[in-house]
Amino acid sequence: MKHKGSISQVNIARNLMAERLFREAKRVASWPTNTMRLCEIAANLPVREFYIAEEAALAYIRKRINTGVSPSFVTPYKQRLYDALFERVRELQQQDRYADGPLTVVVAAALASSAPCLGVTPRSLYLLITHKKYKKKGKKE
Repeated sequence: MKHKGSISQVNIARNLMAERLFREAKRVASWPTNTMRLCEIAANLPVREFYIAEEAALAYIRKRINTGVSPSFVTPYKQRLYDALFERVRELQQQDRYADGPLTVVVAAALASSAPCLGVTPRSLYLLITHKKYKKKGKKE
């Protein structure tokens, strides 16, 4: 049974959002272009929520609050996503509604807010989209 906020549910939702972002990138891109350029545009588009598992987000926020050091990520996209999450948590903690609340509630509220990007590289986005396309073709045959 999948739990709400688990990594598998987040990955499924993120993959669906990747397809939507790719379609949006097709709409806003200047033509002629190629698929990788569309993936670069899609990777930088804002999304309506943070696609991070609750446990991972909570662990990151706790570590950053306790140590004061921002853990670094391999890709700048993921770094930007997690930094934006931390800033959003800090903003929510300043509000009266969340000032004395537990960190889990604040992180859950931050995850539901809009994010600056999906947090995946253009190459990963390309692989997600092409895998889906080829998977659909295989079912038709």
